[in-house]
Amino acid sequence: MELFYSIQELVELQSNMQNASYPNNRQGFEYRAKRDNWKFVEEKSIGRNGFTRKYMIPTDLAISIQNYLKPKNLNINDLVSPIALPNTMQAVNSLQNWQIEIAENRLFVVRYVQEQVRSGRKKTNVIEQMIVDADAGTLLPEILEAILKANAKAGDKRTVSRRSVFDWIKAVEDAELHKINVLSLLAPKARAVAEIPAWAVELLKLWGQPQKPTLTACLELLPQYLGNGIACPSYAQAYRFLNEKMGNVDVQKGRMGSREIKNIKGFVRRDTENMLPTDVYTADGHCFDAEIAHPIHGKPFRPEITAIIDVASRRIVGWSIDLSENKWAVLDAIRMAATECGIPAMFYVDNGSGYKNAVLTGRGNGILSRLNVTVSHALPYNSQAKGLIERSHKTLWVKAAKTLPTYIGKDMDAEAGNKVHKLTRKDIIQFGQSQALMKFADFVVFAEKVVTDYNNKPHSSLKRITDPVTLKNRYMSPLEMWAATLDDENPIDRIDNWDMENFFRPTIERKVRRCEIELFTNRYFHRDLEQFHDEYVQVGYDIHNAEKVTVRDMDGRLICIAEWNANKRDYFPKTVIEQAREQRAAGRLRRLAAKQAEVIEELNPQQVIEHLENQTVITFPKREREELFNELNAIEVQPKQLIQEVKYQISDEAEGVPITNHIDDKVGRWIGIDQKILTNQDINEEDKKFWKTFQLSKLFKRMCSEDQQLQQHMENTEQLRISNGF
Repeated sequence: MELFYSIQELVELQSNMQNASYPNNRQGFEYRAKRDNWKFVEEKSIGRNGFTRKYMIPTDLAISIQNYLKPKNLNINDLVSPIALPNTMQAVNSLQNWQIEIAENRLFVVRYVQEQVRSGRKKTNVIEQMIVDADAGTLLPEILEAILKANAKAGDKRTVSRRSVFDWIKAVEDAELHKINVLSLLAPKARAVAEIPAWAVELLKLWGQPQKPTLTACLELLPQYLGNGIACPSYAQAYRFLNEKMGNVDVQKGRMGSREIKNIKGFVRRDTENMLPTDVYTADGHCFDAEIAHPIHGKPFRPEITAIIDVASRRIVGWSIDLSENKWAVLDAIRMAATECGIPAMFYVDNGSGYKNAVLTGRGNGILSRLNVTVSHALPYNSQAKGLIERSHKTLWVKAAKTLPTYIGKDMDAEAGNKVHKLTRKDIIQFGQSQALMKFADFVVFAEKVVTDYNNKPHSSLKRITDPVTLKNRYMSPLEMWAATLDDENPIDRIDNWDMENFFRPTIERKVRRCEIELFTNRYFHRDLEQFHDEYVQVGYDIHNAEKVTVRDMDGRLICIAEWNANKRDYFPKTVIEQAREQRAAGRLRRLAAKQAEVIEELNPQQVIEHLENQTVITFPKREREELFNELNAIEVQPKQLIQEVKYQISDEAEGVPITNHIDDKVGRWIGIDQKILTNQDINEEDKKFWKTFQLSKLFKRMCSEDQQLQQHMENTEQLRISNGF
């Protein structure tokens, strides 16, 4: 029975046989051969590559083919059927290594016996003499070793039996007769799968804890959870069950979370060969693993680097450096990528606040929306999906950080890192700066050089080329890949300089009120906004310059360029970045205040009554205490009177208001300042600011309805306020 056929022969036979268990086309047979790992031999031919593969097909398919090709006058008993095959035959692909090793040694022994028989000796005599010589140890070493392994019995003294050798010879003869793989008949049966021990379930419950307990600790607690009649396993039994009977992933379930266990599971490798430059950009932020000097106060800090990579060429197309990851750093990196390299078709990022915000992805007025870029966010806690950008951090920034003395990564020597840490802090205290810390401006130049070197260095995930200088094979660099894959028919769309301000100025919707627009506590004014009163418009602002904003209607038509006006809360306009810095500073102050309060409480713990029972409390005598209070009460205190010049004569009813009685509270202070303002007296900036802010507070509105003196003051000065325009 023929067992080896080419794929073309199988397709032609199957088209006539129509065996329901096998496919009818070439692709199906190739997939089945690859999946089931069919063994094959290569024969010379005039076909592709000069060789043709002939696969060893399964037995059932071979029998089906033989039955199809048999002559019509052949007796059915002469055909080979599955019943005539030995019962001990096993599929070659399912054999384990130990089974194959035993089968190969048995075949070696059979060939040795057949060689002796071909020399003219009888088979029985050869087998019996071989057994005697094996017991005496007079055979060749390789024969003795083959007999010992073929016997597959425990103990070095045990030799092979006469019956076993005859069985091996019979199996080889049957396999050669029926053209079946010899090893499948000579291999011993596979060991029966051991049953799961009764203690295994409870052991796995104790073992699969996120605290990762040791096996010894689990075995100490295991008897408490086992039922009656179930013996606790030994350490060796439990260790063998966990490390040999279970898979490496299953044994970590429970000890590793769903996110961490992904690192040892299978994954899908994404192919980028069919992609072109600017098809997909991917971006991510990275906190630099070395300290540099802060650009404002010069103290050590770790900058946040935002990098954008073109997926097709692995080129760094945009990058930005900031104090922390935020939407403005991402916007700056996108601006660099779109102006220097091109606008992407898709932007693949995570769900961080720096990427998922209205400035970038807002509908209608977001930067990426106006550029017609499709934004795709990765699943939360699935950094493996962005492995390309995540791996680039180690290639670029971690490697660059290790070149600086202030590197603080996890693989930095603890002693050296502590020494540098103390040195930089000592220099800051003594001189206000440290020579060990790279300045921020120098770091920007340093980062630019890192990106340039990366883009010009061969990348292992790109194609191989022959170097024109060395004539050796090497990988392409990202810049070479970028230039090689540019499509002339589909040119890259870049942002021109004249259009940069229009696209990369963040836009937000605001309502116009009396020619004014309020944005980030700043007010902007222009007369052309008069006809847009109480309507929403699009306001484009510059994050670095708060002096003016660009105002467009909801259809995108330019209305005007509104400028910062004096009628606003702050004396000087604040940019968005300045406000963000103030918010960050306020947060740091709150956290420092909380820590300070905690330290003070630790130094001055509150004592309860039971803690004072056994302590000596020093008290003043009653007589001395009375004399002390009498002396204090006898001291005369002269109250200071508030004298002020009033240029405007208040009515007699207003003169009856005792202003000095309210000078210590907020209402009294406001009434006094208000009188000065109404009478055109000079006041300082602090009082003027208090006068403005207090009358806008909820407390002032409540006191207007509750405090009679404040009500009387407001009634008496009503006409004066109207005349002064208040």
